[in-house]
Amino acid sequence: MADYPTEDASLPPAAESWPKRRSLSRSPERQPSTTGTEMAGTEMTDTEMTDATESMADPTASDRTSSRATSVQQIRSACIHGDLAELQSLAASEGGLLTDELRQVAWPVLLGLPVDGDGRVDEKAAAAKAGMAVDEGDASWQNLPAHRDEEQVQLDVNRAFVYYPIHASPVEEARQRRALSDLIVEVLRRQPFLCYFQGFHDICQVLLLVLPPGLRTPAVLRLAVLRIRDFMLPTIDAAVTQLQLLPDILQLADRPLWTHLHLAQHPRPFFALGGTLTMYAHDMRSLGAIARVFDVLLARPPDFSLYLFAAIVCAHRSALFATPADEPEMLHHILSRLPGDAGDPVDGETPPGHHLDLLVADAARLADRFPPHVLPAWRAVSAASVLKTAQRPGGIVAQSVADGERLFRTHVRELDRADRHRLRRAHLHKMLIQYRTPLRAVGVAVLVGVLAIWLRRAGPTGTSSATSLGNLLARPFTAAASGLSRLGIRFT
Repeated sequence: MADYPTEDASLPPAAESWPKRRSLSRSPERQPSTTGTEMAGTEMTDTEMTDATESMADPTASDRTSSRATSVQQIRSACIHGDLAELQSLAASEGGLLTDELRQVAWPVLLGLPVDGDGRVDEKAAAAKAGMAVDEGDASWQNLPAHRDEEQVQLDVNRAFVYYPIHASPVEEARQRRALSDLIVEVLRRQPFLCYFQGFHDICQVLLLVLPPGLRTPAVLRLAVLRIRDFMLPTIDAAVTQLQLLPDILQLADRPLWTHLHLAQHPRPFFALGGTLTMYAHDMRSLGAIARVFDVLLARPPDFSLYLFAAIVCAHRSALFATPADEPEMLHHILSRLPGDAGDPVDGETPPGHHLDLLVADAARLADRFPPHVLPAWRAVSAASVLKTAQRPGGIVAQSVADGERLFRTHVRELDRADRHRLRRAHLHKMLIQYRTPLRAVGVAVLVGVLAIWLRRAGPTGTSSATSLGNLLARPFTAAASGLSRLGIRFT
């Protein structure tokens, strides 16, 4: 089996109330227990024994081990009791949710899947929570109608697993790609209203490598419908609307940098699209780093992705200021590559993992200082967007897949209306431009005719009345001219 690199998987001795740990492997073919996924148990691994030995010789190491043991117990307790606020806090703390064994329960909890009092995620209960019919058989999805995007899915899956896992044999890579393809296709067939986007396979790849087989589909289903729904709409419009929040955050956080990047002139920062669209899974080259980022992204509302990108940009302000402001193409290139280096130290001294923790902490401070509702672009976000529906009490945990589908269809109708409005406005603009000269002549003729009739009726003493008429007519003509000027039409 391949050795998948991630953060240190060592754990201190567990509480006696937890079940014994099963051996952990991230192979897609790993079979879960029949009762569900269990949290880490009471046995001590070789790494833990080494940590314990080192802690006796080094008081600092002992403090670290004790702190880690406390964090592990806090994560377990928060999972058992469904304490989302505590999980959110722990996900933003140093190291995040620490290990994949802890993530195998914490991530499903953050996505609203049920956990019992022993810290197990029951697969049948998880499937029911994800809106899956659990009595149809494991392969029932294969009998569902094919999704329209399956061909593109296969093209993207063929390019998956570029950076991780490492040292995988060709046979194992092929097995992983088949598992990834099955996972994505099953989700799309079960929820055919969803539209696949390039990069969704990057997100699913991370969940496939961390979660056991029985929880992957329920987790991805709820993630797709309730967490990244805006990206699975028929058009990219909602994703672009989300991006427009980023310049507002940067303007408030670092106005000189905002000015240097010309974000006032270019309020659509497409350099951030790849990172935010894929929850940074497309850019980061380490499974340990992207798993740590997923910890906080799953724990926080969907808008946190934008605050994290803002924190990454601010952390590289020196390099950005070193690039001349009159080279926007170079700045765009640098900005688009920043997420790939997010886990690397900027100063060459900070440990990589710790630097990522600092970025998460900076993003959390930005979110606290400048919450989304104070950002000017927030008004343009649809009420059906995940950015706003996740702000409701309980967040996505309290929502069902049926709720997500209803919001999806509402959002689609809003986008269709907006698109029709744009088309009508574009058509009107074209017609007014085309007939600008005749319209101007007709307008002048009508105005002269109205004035002539008025003056004839008013007689020699109608000067003041004519003046009143002129003032009266000026208002609608001024309003009309103003409206046309907004369409880019000026009668000059």
